Amino acid sequence: MSFGDHLEELRKRLKYSFYAIFLTTMAAYIFAELLFAVMAQPLIEAWDRAGLGSPQLHFANPIEPFFTFLKLSLVVGLFAASPFVFYQLWAFVAPGLYRKERRYALPFGLFSGIFFIGGADLYAQAIPLADRLHLTEVDIEAQGDAWFPDYDKNAFREVSREPHTGEKGDALGFDFVVYERG
Repeated sequence: MSFGDHLEELRKRLKYSFYAIFLTTMAAYIFAELLFAVMAQPLIEAWDRAGLGSPQLHFANPIEPFFTFLKLSLVVGLFAASPFVFYQLWAFVAPGLYRKERRYALPFGLFSGIFFIGGADLYAQAIPLADRLHLTEVDIEAQGDAWFPDYDKNAFREVSREPHTGEKGDALGFDFVVYERG
């Protein structure tokens, strides 16, 4: 194959991959609210166990929910299209490999998938164990668009407090506080 033929083959594989990612992203956008609810569920459960009150969502501007759902749909679309994209990558690369080199592809793909699923499982197990709160406490009444989480201070005990006075160029004094469920 000439260099131009290689570029044409690459262009074809990239085009097919883009179409697959686009279609799976659009399909995922149809279910974006459901996907968001599923992704937020472990955080909501941890929020409830921490005694922080009812979980609230805050968007900084009116267009942010759209972009949040679009980004989530893109990530889901990338994952959904990844087998096809990896096949396109393999179809482009495989003809240039020796037989011995091609032998390593299946174990590599298998172990990559297993480790990815294992990492996702570890994430699902670790989120509920998040029993520490790291907060910055500022002794001031906030004016304007500010939201602070409510939490049950009786459910937590203070582990450490690092005070910072209004010196070193800081306008206000504040404390870095670590609470642990106790």
